[in-house]
Amino acid sequence: MKKKAFPVESSGGTEKVYKKRSQFTSAMRRYRKSKLAVLGLIMVIFLVLIALSADLLADYETDAIRQNMSIRLEEPNAEHIFGTDQYGRDVFARVVHGARISLLGGIGSNIFAVIIGLIIGSIAGYFGGKLDNVLMRLMDILMALPFSILAIAIVAGLGTGLDKTIIALGIASVAPFVRLIRASILSIKDQEYIEAAKSCGTSNFRIIYKHIIPNVMGPLIVQLTQNVGRNIISLAALSFIGLGVQAPMPEWGTMLSEGKQVLRFSPYLVTIPGIAIVITVMAFNLVGDGLRDAFDPRLKN
Repeated sequence: MKKKAFPVESSGGTEKVYKKRSQFTSAMRRYRKSKLAVLGLIMVIFLVLIALSADLLADYETDAIRQNMSIRLEEPNAEHIFGTDQYGRDVFARVVHGARISLLGGIGSNIFAVIIGLIIGSIAGYFGGKLDNVLMRLMDILMALPFSILAIAIVAGLGTGLDKTIIALGIASVAPFVRLIRASILSIKDQEYIEAAKSCGTSNFRIIYKHIIPNVMGPLIVQLTQNVGRNIISLAALSFIGLGVQAPMPEWGTMLSEGKQVLRFSPYLVTIPGIAIVITVMAFNLVGDGLRDAFDPRLKN
């Protein structure tokens, strides 16, 4: 690993003291060397800015929700750059507001899974024993079920709506995070600094929170980023079959479901939200792949 020199005054003159870069700094340097990863990050930032400024780009109530049958199924033009749907709603307004819903669903469900995964994985990895066996067998049951089937079953039990869909996707995503966190904790819980903390009388909670969790954040962030794209697709799929976000909310999967009814005459109603899904998922996958390579210990040299 490269070291950075810092000038230090001494009795014999100015000397250079070399200080190791942190693991995070080194990882970010490797990340910047990947053009595709940087492109993915730029795309993600652009999508987030669109989602945050959706109200400035188009009014939600008048353009994205309100029906106007006098301008229904207008093809893309100067006034409506993405055209209008079968209810006279502006497709551009629905796409930009749909970005907010899709990103909230994809990122929010993963944050929910990370929180639950940190709790269960930390308990299982740090304390071990019978509790570890019970928790991991529960995670094995979750992982034995196909992700989509599990998400559909949870949504069917909780009900439809964005909040319930986020919880359902989060529960379906928990098991991989638990196993990742548990494996990371098992590899570091017997290190000298953990033993030193125990010998000083530090509580188990403080050891987990202060000393262990910061050391598993690298692989955790990589896993989270790679899962966002999958959960965005799953949210769109659930909305497409009527189990996710319900109309008239402008979610991309809902737009695909509504657009398929007039696909033969107005293909742009399906093409435009489909392209939005592809671009968003590709951006997060590029970021996830770049982070994975950056944090991979085998690539340090």
